[in-house]
Amino acid sequence: MKGKRRPTTSFSLGALATSAAQVLAPNSLQFNEHEFQRSPKEAQDAAREAAKLVKPGTCSCGRCGIVTARWVLRLIDAGDLIFITTSGLVYSVGRYLTENAYDHVVIVLDQNTVLHVGMPSVKLMPLERLLLPQRQPVVLRVPMSEGELQLFLRCAKQLIGCKYDVARAYQLMLRLALKRVTGSTPLPRLPLDVKSNAWICSDSIIVLLAGCCKGFREALVKARQETDLDIFTLGSASMTDFERIRRIEPSIISRVPLPVVNYTLAPRKRSWRAYVPEVVRFAQSMQAGTLKWPLLAPEIFPTVHEFAASIPPTSWPVKRKIQVLGYVIVFLLMLRRGLTVKRVLLRAVEVLMLRYVAHHVMLHLQSSPAFGTARL
Repeated sequence: MKGKRRPTTSFSLGALATSAAQVLAPNSLQFNEHEFQRSPKEAQDAAREAAKLVKPGTCSCGRCGIVTARWVLRLIDAGDLIFITTSGLVYSVGRYLTENAYDHVVIVLDQNTVLHVGMPSVKLMPLERLLLPQRQPVVLRVPMSEGELQLFLRCAKQLIGCKYDVARAYQLMLRLALKRVTGSTPLPRLPLDVKSNAWICSDSIIVLLAGCCKGFREALVKARQETDLDIFTLGSASMTDFERIRRIEPSIISRVPLPVVNYTLAPRKRSWRAYVPEVVRFAQSMQAGTLKWPLLAPEIFPTVHEFAASIPPTSWPVKRKIQVLGYVIVFLLMLRRGLTVKRVLLRAVEVLMLRYVAHHVMLHLQSSPAFGTARL
C-alpha cells in the first residue's frame, strides 16, 4: 500500500507547486513557452548572437599551433553550465533568503539545446531562451577531456523524463534560510540518493560532474576539506557551492565571457518597491482562497507543519496562522519598519528553534531509564 501512495503524494505536491508558481512566478521556465518570441527584438538578437559567438582556435593538426580564423571554437559549447535568475518577487525573496545569486542552472548539450532540470520533469529547452539578457545568464565551464565530456553528456541525457523533486527543493531552501538567519540549522541532513528518479538542478549537476570528471572530483574533495559545502553539511547542493569550489580551485571552473554590451557581470538587484503589485496580488489570492500554496502541504515539512499546528491558538489551522503572520509582515513593511521585521522574524525563529530542541531533549530524557529512576 505504501508503494501506491507515493506517486499520489508526488503528484499532489507537483500540482500544488505548479498551481502556485503559475500565479506567483509566471516567468519561471516551466511556463511562458513563447518567452523568446515575446521578448523585445533587442533581447532576441542578443541571445542569438551569444549562441553563435565563436573565438579563434588553433589548426586542427595540433602541431603547428597557428591561430587562424579558419579554425574557430564556439564560445558556448557542449558541457557548459548556464546560471540564470528568474524575475519576480518569489524568486527574488528566495535568492535573498538563501544567499544565492542565481536560482537555476542548466547544462548545454549542443549548439541548440540545454538540459533543464525543473518542474514537472527534466526536459530539453532551446539554448537561445536561456541566453535572454533579462535572465542575466552567466556561463561557466569545467575543463574535461573528450572522453569525460562525452560521458558527462551521455549521463546528463539519461535524466530526461526524471521527475523534479519539489519537496527536496523546498526542504533545501528552508535549511539555507535557517543557516542564513541563525548561522546553523537544527534540521537533519537531507539524504542524497544517486540512483534516485527525482532530482533538483544543483544536485544533479554536481553529482554528474563528480562522477564523470576526475579534476572536478579532486576539486570537490579539496573544497570539502577547506570550506563548508552545502552538499555535505545540508545534504543538498546550493548554487553557492559552485562559487565556493571555484574559490578554492579557480582552475576547475572558468567563466565564459559574454558581450558586456548586452549582459551583466553580476545579477542586478531590483528595488523592493518594484514588487509591491505582486505582493498585493499574492495577498488577494490568499485572501480569496484561490491560491493553493505548496509550502502548506504537510508532506513538504512534516515536522515543521506538526510544530506549527501546536502553536497557540491550536484551534486555528496552519493556513490561517501563516495568513496572519503574512499580514503582520506586510503591515510592518508598509510602516517602513524593515529592520523591525528582520529583528522580529529573527527572534521568532530563535524562540521556535529553542522550543523545538527543548521539546526533543525532553522526549529523549523521558525515554531513557535514568529519567524514570530519578522521577521515582
